[in-house]
Amino acid sequence: MAFLRSIWQRIRTSQPRESVELEPVAQLTLRFLLQYGPHEVDNIRQEVGGTRVMIEKELDDALAHLVASGLVETSEQAGRQTVYSAAKKAAVLRNRIPLEPRGVTEFYL
Repeated sequence: MAFLRSIWQRIRTSQPRESVELEPVAQLTLRFLLQYGPHEVDNIRQEVGGTRVMIEKELDDALAHLVASGLVETSEQAGRQTVYSAAKKAAVLRNRIPLEPRGVTEFYL
């Protein structure tokens, strides 16, 4: 009985987990940034484009969605393009993003 009570208390007191839905291009982008660190958009486009056929707008939308959801951060460097890097809260997804995503997936943070 004590075991069931402890499970119930953990469920009842746990914080609701945040979820985020990611398109395949966003998944590949986040996976690349988590694995290789900060990069400019041209490097991201080259990596993701080499893995999956995409149109340019898909990457722009994916980066905007990742930044809006707080999974990716941006920084400006003098005289260079914007640099994108994975945020700390994205580290939870490091080993959960598939190598070849096939559709929209909902991840829990």
